[in-house]
Amino acid sequence: MSRYFFHLGRLYSISTAEILSFFNEEDIKTLNEKLAVVEIEKNFTKHEIQNLLDRIGGTIKISKIFAENIEIPDINEKIKEYLIRNYGNNPKIIFGINIINLNPNSGVFMENILKNLKKDLQKEGFSCRYLNKGTKNIEIPIYFKEKLFSDKGTEINIIKNDNKIYLSESQGVQDIDEYSKRDFSKPFRDPTTGMLPPKLAQIMINLGINSKFKIQNSKFIVDPFCGSGTVLMEAALMGLDSIGSDISSVQSNGAILNMQWIKNYFNLSNISFDVNTKDARNLQIDRKTAKTSVIVTEGYLGPPRKFAPDKTEMDRSNNQILLLYKNFFGRCQELGIPKIVITLPVFRKDREYILLKGFFEMVKKIGYEIQNPFSESFLQKYKFLKLSKRNTLIYDREDQIVGREIVVISNR
Repeated sequence: MSRYFFHLGRLYSISTAEILSFFNEEDIKTLNEKLAVVEIEKNFTKHEIQNLLDRIGGTIKISKIFAENIEIPDINEKIKEYLIRNYGNNPKIIFGINIINLNPNSGVFMENILKNLKKDLQKEGFSCRYLNKGTKNIEIPIYFKEKLFSDKGTEINIIKNDNKIYLSESQGVQDIDEYSKRDFSKPFRDPTTGMLPPKLAQIMINLGINSKFKIQNSKFIVDPFCGSGTVLMEAALMGLDSIGSDISSVQSNGAILNMQWIKNYFNLSNISFDVNTKDARNLQIDRKTAKTSVIVTEGYLGPPRKFAPDKTEMDRSNNQILLLYKNFFGRCQELGIPKIVITLPVFRKDREYILLKGFFEMVKKIGYEIQNPFSESFLQKYKFLKLSKRNTLIYDREDQIVGREIVVISNR
C-alpha cells in the first residue's frame, strides 16, 4: 500500500471529483484545497504514474510519500538517505527540491537544504548536482528537460500538510507544453464559437467513463455538439473510439481535420472515429452502439456574448436552450444512451451563479437522473468543497461572462 499526493488544480472541487473517477472516497485519506492524499494498493512506477497523469486534466502533479510526520532538523538526513538509496548507483545524483506550504523564510530554508545536501552527499563520495535556480522551486520545463520522470534524476517535495511535514518524490507532472501543442497546433481552430479546453475535455471524459483504471463497458465516446473535436481528440489519446457530429458543416469538417492530425501526430493508428454533420436532436447511432456509449459534450451555451445579458435576454435564452435539450435528451433516451456528461451555461451575478432553470425537472421527466459528484458523508467531511446550489460542479473564471456547469446524467 502506497500513499500519494495529488497536487490539485485551481478548481479543486472538480479536481477531486475527477480523482474519484479512478478511486473510491475512502481511498482519499486527507484533502484540502491544494492537496489530496490518496492511498493506492498497487505500487506504480514513475512511467505508469506519468501515463496516468497524462490523461487527468485536473491534477498538476502526483508525488509519492516516502516519509511523514518529520521534524524540521531531520529533513536533510531523510532526503540524503533517500537519494543515496534510490539514485546512488547513477554516475551523478541529479535532484531538485520543492517547498510547499512551509512559511515563513522558505527561501532561507531552501538555500540551507540545497547547500547541506550537496555538501553531505559529496562528503560520502557521491557526485551530485541540484537543479534549483537560486531558492526557487523547480519549474515544469526543467522537470521534463532533465528527465526527472525517469531514473536519471528526481524531484523531492517538502510539504507541510495538515500541520505535518511530509517528504515525497514527484512521479509525474502535467505537461503544459503538450496541452498547448494540441490546442494551438491543430489545423482547425475557431475562437469565435468558444472552445472547450483540452483539460476540461479530459475531466469530463473521466467523469463519464468512471474508469477505476479500466473502461467499464464503454465502447464509444459520443459528442453530438462536437465543434472542432476537442472531446474526440482527447478520447483518442485515452485509447477510446469516438463518434462526433455538429449541426455546422464548417465545424464537423474541422473536427475531421483535427482528428486526422492527432492520429498522425501521436501515431494512433488503432483508433477509429466517425464525424458527420447532424443536428443533435436527430442523433443517429444504432441502438446496440448507443447502449455501450457515453455522451461527453460541450452543450450549446447560447450565442457569443461580450456583455452579461439582462433578465429578459437571460430568460429568452434559457427557454431556447431548454427546448433544444428537451428534444435532445428525449432522443438520447429513445436510443438508450446510459450516461451523459454535459456542460450547461451558467452566469455569475453578485457572487451567485444563475443556472439553467427547469433543466433538472425536464431531465427527470424524460427518465434520467442527475448524479452527485460526492456522497453526503464526503461533503460533510470536507465542507470546503464548492458545488452549485443543486450540487453540480462549476467551471469558470472571474473574467468569464458565461461559465460552465458540469452535469453528469444517467439512466434510472
